[in-house]
Amino acid sequence: MEAPPDAGEQLDASLLLSQIYDLWVGPEVQRRGLAIAPEHLSKALVVMPPGSPVTVFLDDEVSLLASVRATRSIAEGEAVRLQDFDDLRDLQPTEVDPDAGWVCFARIANRTYVAFDFRRNREKARRKLARAQEYLAEARSALEAGRLAPAVDAGHAAAELAVTAQMLLIDDAPPRDHPARRRWFADWTKLGNAPKEHGHAFAYLSARRGPARYADVTLKVKRAHLSKMLDIVEETIGHARARVGDRIPSPS
Repeated sequence: MEAPPDAGEQLDASLLLSQIYDLWVGPEVQRRGLAIAPEHLSKALVVMPPGSPVTVFLDDEVSLLASVRATRSIAEGEAVRLQDFDDLRDLQPTEVDPDAGWVCFARIANRTYVAFDFRRNREKARRKLARAQEYLAEARSALEAGRLAPAVDAGHAAAELAVTAQMLLIDDAPPRDHPARRRWFADWTKLGNAPKEHGHAFAYLSARRGPARYADVTLKVKRAHLSKMLDIVEETIGHARARVGDRIPSPS
């Protein structure tokens, strides 16, 4: 039994398959009153939308995409048979809520393939990152013009959006207040889930956001150091984008 190489974190496929059946597929088969033995299910897909009940799809209800390694030359549009390929990877559903986590399996030619992506809110996270990039551009523009306070404020907004994008992958309702986000990201970087310098840059900008925005006290920041912090914010956005990943391709 195999898990495709690009299915995310590698887990024991037999154990994962058993858990998929025990937790979701088996109860759904029973709920529908179907007389299908576990080994006779050809496909199953479990979709986990944020804030909504899990939905289970079985056999012909499931549409999956995969990359295969062909064993012969195949012309465009030609029908493909099982004996025409000897490897399968990148298994994923074709039509699923982009904010939902999912797990699926498929039995093909006496082999079982398991794939999963438990990240949620990925489309929301992508929108956060797009806005973060806009704020970063504003921060760089302000810095270039010598407007250090707006550069700090916009840079902090960019960093916080990148942090929030990472939070959304595991939390449907991440904290909205600034201190809670700072604490979360500090713990996140301590655990090695993001580079520590990303946390340091976020903390640096957070500490100066108040003086930059409200001018109650003197803003203490050096232009060269702020430029370096903005470079790290750009790295933070890139790191978050890599964690969020690409959209699932639509079937052709």
